[in-house]
Amino acid sequence: MKHAHLEIRLLGPVEVKFDEKLLKISRRMERAILYILAVEHRPISRTKLIDLLWPDADQSDPRASLRTALSRLRNELPDPDMIWTELDQVCLDFEHCFIDVKAFDDHYQHLKQLLSPYQNNRTLPTSIVNQIQKALDLWRGNTILTGDNLEKYHSVEIWRQSTNNKLNHRRKFLMKRLADHYRVSGQDERALSVLMELAKLDFTDVESQCTALDILLDLGRHQDAMNYCDTLENVYEHEFNAPLPDEILSRCQRSQYRIVNDQSEMQNQWPIPLAMNLQMVGRQTELFQLHQGFLKGGWISIQGEMGVGKTRLVQELFQTLSPRPILALFYCREMEVSLPFSPIINCLRDSVPSEIWTEIDPVWINQLSLLLPELSVYLKSDEQQPLSKLPAGKQHLFDSLLYVCHYISNKYGKMLFFIDNAHWADSQTLQAISYLVSRGFFDHHGLLVIASRSEEKNP
Repeated sequence: MKHAHLEIRLLGPVEVKFDEKLLKISRRMERAILYILAVEHRPISRTKLIDLLWPDADQSDPRASLRTALSRLRNELPDPDMIWTELDQVCLDFEHCFIDVKAFDDHYQHLKQLLSPYQNNRTLPTSIVNQIQKALDLWRGNTILTGDNLEKYHSVEIWRQSTNNKLNHRRKFLMKRLADHYRVSGQDERALSVLMELAKLDFTDVESQCTALDILLDLGRHQDAMNYCDTLENVYEHEFNAPLPDEILSRCQRSQYRIVNDQSEMQNQWPIPLAMNLQMVGRQTELFQLHQGFLKGGWISIQGEMGVGKTRLVQELFQTLSPRPILALFYCREMEVSLPFSPIINCLRDSVPSEIWTEIDPVWINQLSLLLPELSVYLKSDEQQPLSKLPAGKQHLFDSLLYVCHYISNKYGKMLFFIDNAHWADSQTLQAISYLVSRGFFDHHGLLVIASRSEEKNP
């Protein structure tokens, strides 16, 4: 029987097979020994086994008890030679065993080396993706040794929990890399599936929960996002006796807003002449690049001669994004190049929903009233400060712009900033936009597109 095969699956419900037939081991003690030998997948000293199984033994000879237990285990196995003993060491005949814990650990160690050259937010080769999936498929549940109660052996239970935490930590690492790959490569549904499984595995993983909500919002599945928020709220209340973290709460509020308000009322419409609403033909490569840019965030510059269709291309991007983002249009005009902040002033007046000014902190409105005097109507008399008493310099003004942008994005979703005819932008406007870029706003909250004429002098 030397070539018989013992199969031990412990990543989830316990399943032991010998030559593909289920094998029942009657005594809990012998099962515990088999599990320990399988999980450790190396020779184990008798001393360690005794420490786990008889840590507070009153009996005079725990080694004799171990010998008896090993003898019983051999008798329950169709091939007694599957258990090896040599001097103080005990182990399984790993050459004729398949152990899912060992298989997963081997995959993990190999993948850890393969993944080291690939940073997060980068797609992975198909071969690596397949290997990650193969490793994750070994799991049939979220806890090892499910279905066999070992709590009688306190030290064994502590060992099981520690081992479970270590293995699940490695599992979560692979799941996050897989979800990140799917997210970057535009496979949002697959990324969402992995993240949902990850949430079941670790309810304290706020980052993954936020990413799952972001995907649901990006896909326009606002009701699903709201349902997920309800689930998380129940978990945090009953498991941790705590409210939702602020990062999750802001996304839940955004999904609720999307449900309550009709999308056409909630989002800006492109104020473009009817003559430009003709169907765009061609330029699919450039449009795809803009779509990818919006998903990744950051900024993109478009240069070309007058009339080549720079504005029309960005309009097509806006109209084909689903759900449509919040639109912030900055029109730069040649006659206004000497007027500081003119494109920003017009954008704030045209693009910011009026309810925003009733919701944000008055300290920011005070600063922005330097640009928009009409904002004073949103301040109480004791909140208003004379312009002469407001802090000098641009830092506070730029911080106020950044705060408003964050507030709008957190409430409504990603934003599309478009600076048209940037070659006519005044220096103050460019400094303000540069400040938003330097503070990383567009890395996570949308895309900045800058269009300018190649024949003009560009800033």
